[in-house]
Amino acid sequence: MIKYRLYCEICNWKKLTDGKDIDLFEIKTCPVPGGYPKTDPVTKITTPAKSKPQPKKFRCPQCGRAVIPRKIDDPQNTIDEKKKIENSQKERAASEKEQLGKRVVYGKNWLDGDKDSA
Repeated sequence: MIKYRLYCEICNWKKLTDGKDIDLFEIKTCPVPGGYPKTDPVTKITTPAKSKPQPKKFRCPQCGRAVIPRKIDDPQNTIDEKKKIENSQKERAASEKEQLGKRVVYGKNWLDGDKDSA
């Protein structure tokens, strides 16, 4: 689960959220110009410059300054996912060993190395 941290450096207001329970006022921002418009020499048509979007900004409920949400990783969630992957790999390896031991060719275990029976 992705979590966001809202932190105001001016008044030290802090909130951790998953993005669904934000009841703050969003400050409207416009995209930042990424260059200058270019003209095509053949067709004489001007193509506008590509703009870069700004991150969302919210107003701090205590002091009114702009606060930018930052993504944070949930460390416990990543640890749990790693443990699940390790456990599934161990279970898979154990089941493969069991299946190798159970394989029988013409009444004899094929791991014995007796090639006359096959």
